[in-house]
Amino acid sequence: MVGQSEVVIDVEPLIRVEGLGKSYGDFRALDHCSLQIHAGEIFGLLGPNGAGKTTLMRCLLGFVRPTSGQATIGGFDCWAQRTEAHAQLSYMPAQPQLPRLLRARDVLRFFAEVRPPQPPRGPSQKNQPPRLDSATKGGLTNASVRFERACQLADRLQLDLNRWVALMSTGMRQKLAIAATLCAETPLVFLDEPTANLDPDVRSQLLQELETLRANGTTVVFSSHVLSEIEQVCDRVAVLAKGKLVGISEMRQLQQGSVITGRLPAGTIWEPIGESMEWTAPDRFKWQSYRPLEDVLPGLLSLGVRDLKIETLGLLDVYHRHLAYHAGGEASDRSLHGKDDGT
Repeated sequence: MVGQSEVVIDVEPLIRVEGLGKSYGDFRALDHCSLQIHAGEIFGLLGPNGAGKTTLMRCLLGFVRPTSGQATIGGFDCWAQRTEAHAQLSYMPAQPQLPRLLRARDVLRFFAEVRPPQPPRGPSQKNQPPRLDSATKGGLTNASVRFERACQLADRLQLDLNRWVALMSTGMRQKLAIAATLCAETPLVFLDEPTANLDPDVRSQLLQELETLRANGTTVVFSSHVLSEIEQVCDRVAVLAKGKLVGISEMRQLQQGSVITGRLPAGTIWEPIGESMEWTAPDRFKWQSYRPLEDVLPGLLSLGVRDLKIETLGLLDVYHRHLAYHAGGEASDRSLHGKDDGT
C-alpha cells in the first residue's frame, strides 16, 4: 500500500485559488472556491458528477475564463498568463486523445521533444532555488532523457511500445498517456481520472509512481472517483458539491479518527463538543471522533454504553457526511473536521 510521506510545505503555495467562480448563464458550475496547494503534495479532488471538479481543473489550466475570482500557478495568473502557467505543468485529461497513426514509441518521442528545457520562474518562485533538470545529465539532450524516462515508465506499466495506437485497447492508450504526461518533469502535474480502465496491478504501479514524484518535490493534483486511491496516495483531499468547496481534509489526520457506535440508556443527555454525532435511533448513536480512544472510552463507559463498536474512520464516512450536510443547504468552505480553513 502506498503511504503518505512527510509533506514539505513552502511558505508560498504553488497554486492559489481565491474566490474562483464560473457561471454559464444562470448556472454556477463553480461558486466562490478558495484553496491553496503547496509544492510537494498530492492534492485530491473528490465529488459526485457535476460537482465542479472538472470546471476547477479547467480554470487552473487556463482552458476557460473564470467569471469571478483569480487562480495562479507559481505566481502566474492561470488565465491572463496561461502560456507561462502552462510551462509549469503537464496534464492528462480523463479521455486523452492520441495520434492513432503512430506507434507508441513515436508518441512518447513527440511528447518528450515538445517540452521547453526549463519553465519560467513566477513571482512566487523568486526566493526558491532553481529547479534541477535531470534531463541534462550525462551530456544527453533534454528530449533524449525525457524519452528514455518515458520508455522506462511505459515498461513498468507493461505497455508494448511497438504497437500502433490505433490497435490499442482503451487501457493501453491510458498507459501511453500516463507515460507521456509523467515524462515531462514539470513542477506540477494534473491527472484527471488517471486510473480509469487500468487493471489492479498497473493501477498500483501508477500510485507508486505518484509517490516517487512527490518524493522528488513534484506537486500532483489528482481527480478520482475511487476513494481507496485518494486515501492511499493523497496528502489532502477537497470535496466539492454543486460547484461549492464543502471541505478540505488532511488524510493523515483523517486516518487517526474513529467511527464509534453504540447504545446509551434511554433519556441520556450527551453531545460531544466540536465533533459529528448523530442519533440513529432513540437510544443508538454514531460518532465520528478524532480524539484518542483513551480520552473517549472512559466517558462512554461512565454513561453506561452498550453494544459498543469502534471502526477506523474512512474517507467514505466523511464524504457522505459532507454531501449530506451540503444537501441540507448549510454548505460552507469548512474543512472536513468542522474547522474554518481557507487552505
